[in-house]
Amino acid sequence: MRKFIVAVDGSPSSTKALDWALTTLIVPEEDIVILVAVSEKAGEFGGFPVCVFPKSPKATVGDVARFQSREQMELMKIRAELSAFLQKYEAMCAAASVSCSCMELAGNPKEELCAIAEREKPHILIVGNRGTGDLKRLLLGSTSDYLVHNCTCPVLVVK
Repeated sequence: MRKFIVAVDGSPSSTKALDWALTTLIVPEEDIVILVAVSEKAGEFGGFPVCVFPKSPKATVGDVARFQSREQMELMKIRAELSAFLQKYEAMCAAASVSCSCMELAGNPKEELCAIAEREKPHILIVGNRGTGDLKRLLLGSTSDYLVHNCTCPVLVVK
């Protein structure tokens, strides 16, 4: 039995990566897949769950409640989005007779994916190639490039 991590974000490239892995690499009823969704935006709020406060030293209890409510509403929205596309990917795995589990993480996708790969020790970490432009890749760095150079396991980038 082999274990694969597939990084998913709801994009066409992550859907393509999972589909390619299910039809080309993963053995039905034998291998297992861990679907990992990382929300960088949720990481900005401190992750799941969150307890945050306004930065103003003059904040009232009402200000704190309204601020937390806004932050929590945003996190609930993010979690709903993650859950929706994870359900779609779980259905893809089920249709292919592949056992899977899901993880929702908050933070920098590059760092979180390397950390989960270190902890889970998969046979391969599979990611899609978003196809960001040269300038954006130069300024921000490519997630797949980062993973290829920093993960402790083999990384497969599906174009």
